Amino acid sequence: MKVKKSNIKFEDLPDTITPEIYSDWRGIGVVKARERFHSLNFPLIKNCGANLIADKRAVFIHEFCTDDETKKVLLEKIAKQLFV
Repeated sequence: MKVKKSNIKFEDLPDTITPEIYSDWRGIGVVKARERFHSLNFPLIKNCGANLIADKRAVFIHEFCTDDETKKVLLEKIAKQLFV
């Protein structure tokens, strides 16, 4: 199986991303991206109806921050910024 390489940089992503944008950024298929968006603790923005939308910063932290306590603190800071 050939892995698709992404040419999209994190800073070039819009502030909110969909599974389609996520799949381009991470170099995976859209089906796999949707599975990740539906996974437990994935940082979806709630109350968007049937739309799957996530804040790009929250997704980055979810993907690359391994320390759960740090992850929690950073995600709380992002949430406060979003709702101010």
